[in-house]
Amino acid sequence: MQTLNFDIDGLSDSAASAEMHQAIARLDGVAYVDVCGRTGSATILIDSTRAKPIQIAVVIARLGCSARVRQVLRHEEAA
Repeated sequence: MQTLNFDIDGLSDSAASAEMHQAIARLDGVAYVDVCGRTGSATILIDSTRAKPIQIAVVIARLGCSARVRQVLRHEEAA
């Protein structure tokens, strides 16, 4: 699992944030999404074997915004 922190430019309002949240959450391998229009950021937990950061960036771009990965945190699987 990985936690991805994105900086997002172009979020216009809470409706746009909600739309982005729903679009990202529909991607296979996404376990958690938090999009904040006020700060222009998103925190997303993914199964890195099923989802990639570029897939999320493409979804964000299709919604008219630009995104940059600020931080990637890798989580070790429990044995």
